[in-house]
Amino acid sequence: MEEMRLVAVPPPPGSCTARRLTRHERRVLEAVAEAFIPSGGALGHPAGAAEAGVAGRVERFFLDAPAAHWWGLRAALCAVDLLAIGWSDPPATLKNLTPRGRERVLVALGHHPFYPVRQLFFFLKLMCCMQYYEHPEVAAHLGATWPCARPEGDPS
Repeated sequence: MEEMRLVAVPPPPGSCTARRLTRHERRVLEAVAEAFIPSGGALGHPAGAAEAGVAGRVERFFLDAPAAHWWGLRAALCAVDLLAIGWSDPPATLKNLTPRGRERVLVALGHHPFYPVRQLFFFLKLMCCMQYYEHPEVAAHLGATWPCARPEGDPS
């Protein structure tokens, strides 16, 4: 009788099947975005991250990205959610903190002495701010006419 062996074959590059955030990941991304860009912001534009749909825009940005980038986003969201436990009192994940608590955690991440932790902060801030400033109403309010500001729904 011939012996059968099962072999795990990784999917081909770029063929990620889970190209949507889970509800948990989406809540973490929304919490991060709202901490970075609260409503009634300092720029005089009333829309914050929630009103501009930043979490959805970040998720759509990654839909056509290579699988490694997609999983990097998911790992960053998991890390920031769990790292918050060490900086919150009482201990809680980021999505379960108050807006002020989220702000304290993100400031701590941005000033952390360990470089990869600081990079986590800057990666998430870049993704959220890039998608916020590309929102048509926000870009128009700022008078932005840069080439990367594209019409809503334009995938290019």
